[in-house]
Formats: sequence, structure tokens, C-alpha cells
Amino acid sequence: MQHRIKRDSALFNLVSEYEAMTKNGDLAYFEDKHFFQLINYYEDEQAIDKAIEVVDVALDQYSFRSDFYAIKARLLLFLGETENALSLIEMGEKIAPFETEFKLLRARVLSEMKETEQALRIIRELKPTVHKSEMIDLLFCESSIYEDAKQFEDMSRTLQKILRIDLSNEDALERLWVSVELSKKYKESVKFHEWLIDQNPYSHLGWYNLGHAYACIGDYEEAIIAL
Repeated sequence: MQHRIKRDSALFNLVSEYEAMTKNGDLAYFEDKHFFQLINYYEDEQAIDKAIEVVDVALDQYSFRSDFYAIKARLLLFLGETENALSLIEMGEKIAPFETEFKLLRARVLSEMKETEQALRIIRELKPTVHKSEMIDLLFCESSIYEDAKQFEDMSRTLQKILRIDLSNEDALERLWVSVELSKKYKESVKFHEWLIDQNPYSHLGWYNLGHAYACIGDYEEAIIAL
């Protein structure tokens, strides 16, 4: 608890210092880790424009850090500014041409532009080459592409692949139920979540999804037990 209080106090001081300097037009040099903290803070506060402002300052000081290009591209994509996001991706790729993150961002931009097959081609080409630690990010990207294309069964199957790698991935469990509701594949959902709970009996979201899937097929007794 004391560590968290110190951390929160340090973050508050950092944000206050940054905002005071911005107001006075007198921005001093910040360490890169402080820029990451500021960006995360403004994202958590859903102040995306402010987060982009911080990234721009970071790029002025660290123009050869590909991380900041990727962050800004992701934020612009969130705002729906696909063309601007693509420009940032291209700039970042010049610095780090083999960075997986830029390829995934490009796939997401293509998906937003309704270029589904091109986006999925990037995913297919990446799968044999990515490190195991990057596979979950790749599969989340793939599931988002399927969601954009309204291919909800494929979205569901891709999210299930994530959970076969990481049984406790709450983001995947939450998105999986969305895909089930959209695809109406409730019986298949029951089967998968029964398997998942056999592997991980303490998955509260697994039980939650299972209960709702039972309810949707009219098995209210099993739904009540699960919930």
C-alpha cells in the first residue's frame, strides 16, 4: 500500500510538473520513462488528445525512438485518423523495419479501411515468424480484423486460440462473449467454456460466460448453477 501511495504521488507530481511547464511554454528535458508514464496517465484518463500532445513532445526529444511512433499511430487509429496513422507507421518502419508492432498496426489500419484480405495476409505472413511472447498480440489483432469484417465466428475461434495459450486472459474472455452474442453460437460457447473451466476452475469470467450461454439455449438450471 505504501509503495502504491508513493508511486501515485510521484505520478501526480510528474503530471503537475509537465502541465505547469506546458502552460509556461518552458518544457524541460524528460526521461523517456517519464513520457511513457505521462502517456499512460492521459490514456487512463481518456484524454487522448493530451496523450498525443505528450507523444509529440517526446518525438521532439527522441526522434529516433520507434516506440513513440507506434504509440502515436495507435492513438490516431483509436481516433479514426487512419491516413495519419499510416503516415506514422511508415515513419516508424524506417527506423525499425522488422518491428512486429508496426506490421500489426498496419494490419489494423487496413482493416479499418475495409481492406480485410490485405490485413489478414499480413497476419498470415507473421504467424510463422513471431516470437511466442508476441503471438497473443497478433491473435488479438486478427480477432479485431474479423470483428471489423463482421466475421464473428472467426473472431470467436481466434479469441479461443488466445485462451488456449493464456487461460486467464480477461480481455479475451470479455471479447469472446461479445463474439458469441454476435454469432449466436451459444452451444459451441457452452462446450468451449466447459473445457476452459475444467482447465481453470477459478475463472470467474469463464463461469459468467458459461452461465449466459446456458441461459441463451434455455438451460436455466445450469445457468443459475454457473452464475
